[in-house]
Amino acid sequence: MAWDEGNKRFVTKLGSPRIDWGETLEIYRDDLVAEGVPETEAIAEAGRRVERMKLRMAWFHERFQAFVDAQDRVGSYYVNYVDDHPEVDWEAEDAPGPPEPVELQAVADALYAEIQAAQEGRWPKHLHFGDV
Repeated sequence: MAWDEGNKRFVTKLGSPRIDWGETLEIYRDDLVAEGVPETEAIAEAGRRVERMKLRMAWFHERFQAFVDAQDRVGSYYVNYVDDHPEVDWEAEDAPGPPEPVELQAVADALYAEIQAAQEGRWPKHLHFGDV
């Protein structure tokens, strides 16, 4: 799954929309009606559930983009370090490795942990809804 910035939607590897919000709304509504919830209430509740899902997707996208940006900073650190030390033959087998960017990697690791938790159904408190 990837974010398609131009179309503002998540897409699968094949490029098809990941979530059809109208279809999702209908599924929730139909499930609620099947449980005996009156149509009007079912529509309202389905709408709330879809909005909650959209909040989660927006949060996930923001966190994932922050993770990608953090990983880019880690990569840039290594490139810059090599560029800043032309005296080292980086191709040599005994070339020293650059110092680890501990702080930069810690940021990326923390963001990744948030993403992993969400993928396992453990959302931040403000996005924890029992019905989505």
